[in-house]
Amino acid sequence: MTENYTQLIERMLFQVTGDELEVTDVLMQSGGSINMSVCAQTEHGNFFVKWNELEFLDMFEKEAKSLQFLKGKSSLRIPEVFGFGQLEEKAFLVLAFLERGAETQAYWEKLGEGLAELHQNTSDKHGFMFDNYIGKLEQKNQPETDWVGFYIERRLKAQVGKLSYEGNVSPAFEQQFATFLKKLPELLPSGTPCLLHGDLWNGNAFPTGRE
Repeated sequence: MTENYTQLIERMLFQVTGDELEVTDVLMQSGGSINMSVCAQTEHGNFFVKWNELEFLDMFEKEAKSLQFLKGKSSLRIPEVFGFGQLEEKAFLVLAFLERGAETQAYWEKLGEGLAELHQNTSDKHGFMFDNYIGKLEQKNQPETDWVGFYIERRLKAQVGKLSYEGNVSPAFEQQFATFLKKLPELLPSGTPCLLHGDLWNGNAFPTGRE
């Protein structure tokens, strides 16, 4: 990591914490395919910092709001959000850095228990209070009472529609997709709307040793 990047990260940290923190080391982080992600080490703790082009500021704002909403909804450990912002045509997000631990049997049990607790947070409609993203694709979350209808309109049609608009699916596929959608109400059970993480892969759910 170059000195210019170190200085850039220090300015990002100052913008969200108000403290002039000296970054002693910067460790690249793997996972994800959209953003530059690093662990910024300082004498006052380690920070997870990720950034991209300015067009992603809205994405980071909604990720920060989503993490803050999840905090306290279960026993799962959610990283503290220090803030998000823009600097030198870059959008960025700063979180507390969580060190990855060993995937023991106890971890998987606690993860399952935590997710079950999360799902106990229920609502009367499927959806969310604001739209968000999956990767670079915006997700519309206007609440619906019908789960299958929400899944079809807000998720499946949105993604296939984008592929169709870009010319990446054939007319034959679109016909098969339409047939599939007609069958979905028979295949998917109804259920009580509950709180989900929404992007639960091993880059977002891992043991930290303090589960």
